Amino acid sequence: MKISFCSKDRHYFQEDAEELLNLSQDKMQISSWQNEQVILPFAVVAEEDLGEVKISVENASPVLKTQLKMLEFTQAHIGRGMTYGNIVAKPNRQVADIVKPYAPTALKKGEFRIFWLIIEGEHAGVSTGEIHIFAENEVKILKFDYEILPISLNEETTSLFSLELWQYPQSLARFFNVNWFSTEHLNLIKENLLAYKQAGGNTIAVTILHDPWNHQTYDISPSLVKWQMKNGKLSFDFTDFDRYVKLNLSVGISEKIKSFSLLPWEDRMFYFDEKGELIEEKVSVGSEKWFELWSQFLPAYIEHLEEMGWFEQTYIAFDERESDALEQAVRLVKKYKSSKGETLKLSGAINYTASNLEIFDELDEISISQAQIQSAKEFRQLANDRRKKGKTTAVYNCVGDYPSIFALSQPIETRFLMWYFASLTADCFLRWALDAWTENPLKALNHWYWEAGDSLLLYPHEKEETTPYSSVRFEQMKQGLTSVRKYLHLKSLDETIVSEIEGLLFQMTLPKGAVNEYGASVSGDDENDLLMEREVGMLEEVLERVTREFVGR
Repeated sequence: MKISFCSKDRHYFQEDAEELLNLSQDKMQISSWQNEQVILPFAVVAEEDLGEVKISVENASPVLKTQLKMLEFTQAHIGRGMTYGNIVAKPNRQVADIVKPYAPTALKKGEFRIFWLIIEGEHAGVSTGEIHIFAENEVKILKFDYEILPISLNEETTSLFSLELWQYPQSLARFFNVNWFSTEHLNLIKENLLAYKQAGGNTIAVTILHDPWNHQTYDISPSLVKWQMKNGKLSFDFTDFDRYVKLNLSVGISEKIKSFSLLPWEDRMFYFDEKGELIEEKVSVGSEKWFELWSQFLPAYIEHLEEMGWFEQTYIAFDERESDALEQAVRLVKKYKSSKGETLKLSGAINYTASNLEIFDELDEISISQAQIQSAKEFRQLANDRRKKGKTTAVYNCVGDYPSIFALSQPIETRFLMWYFASLTADCFLRWALDAWTENPLKALNHWYWEAGDSLLLYPHEKEETTPYSSVRFEQMKQGLTSVRKYLHLKSLDETIVSEIEGLLFQMTLPKGAVNEYGASVSGDDENDLLMEREVGMLEEVLERVTREFVGR
């Protein structure tokens, strides 16, 4: 049995077992802020069959919170799905993206497993600890020194760089075979919301119309508002909407409610007729029928939001719709006002050049696709100009982007992107899917669209468990966001102390990507991973140094 600390910045595939055999790091020194989670990755390689590998944390301070995790493999298509309904079967790789609770595990000769020790501490100071690995009457030990610096983040500093991930409760109902919004379903939703909140999530994503994304995900998104047509007039049942919003509020997700969507993809609208059948109509944006339907919904929605006390944080949200449609929607929304004479806020995810279009001045929040950022300088200017007007500017990342947050993306890409988006002075990072699961993501991430893993950051847990499985990408995102928030927190206390960090940030550029023969966005240069590791490593090194300078004053 061979053991060693290893890198958290890259994937280890089964063919990397020989490389892991040559690692020999048995001690690690780490530091963190108070209440910050730190990951210590280590590998166990079987030089012969190992019946059961057992691991324990020993001689660690009792004030430290420790969790042992293991990385589990799932299947990922190395290309990109292109055709609706056609889930690509191959070629695939097995990628260790699932972060599960540790359990004793057997390894055959030549196999390996990556484990994580996650440490968190509340009190400043220095402590030590050991990781004991037992197998076949053999014990091996890894040691760590852990220093907690006397400084911490808080809820307020989380908002300095916020996180928005859209949620898909229908995936949970289908995967766990529970009734929609039953007690079991709501408990499962809450588990995922808690993980989202702990990462700094601040936005509730709600569907106000059936299937607003034209069934792009494995599971159709039902409306949380029931549209009922009777005698040519619509009425609206907000029961599920209220339950879902209240569930989010109960775990502390409360800053924004994004409503999807007044501009559904493919202009498909749905309502129930008097027989209880779901009726679909193709309704062009700006048509008489479109105005007729939405002119019934918007006053009812505003009235209900005011009754519930949710009007101020609610947005009508648009996802990747053309500017002509946005103009029609903005004009319509502006016609309907609350009892105080206010209109609903507006939000849009934009996948085309935004800087010269006046319509975006009408949106309280815009999120610009990573692929559309042609000039960091222009983006910073746009974000700054909007900030002066009380408007926010976010960045999002999705299918077709490199670097990215796909299952086969190297883990360093996620952390690099958090720093890069911070270098643009964006207010928020948006990703479109927290948990839009494939048929069974524990076995395969392949889908009819996208690179594998694009649709989820959390995995379903086993049925007897109560916490979703995280992903390597989600944990890297959390660590990257934490680093950015630490930098912004220090900046809010003393701008001069972060000048070196800002110098590094303003030099950042996105490494060059390419498209592989199966249509996936991948690295365009073998040196890209090393480049990102160096840049992120330097930023984190300077961040630690200036933190020590600050707390040492």
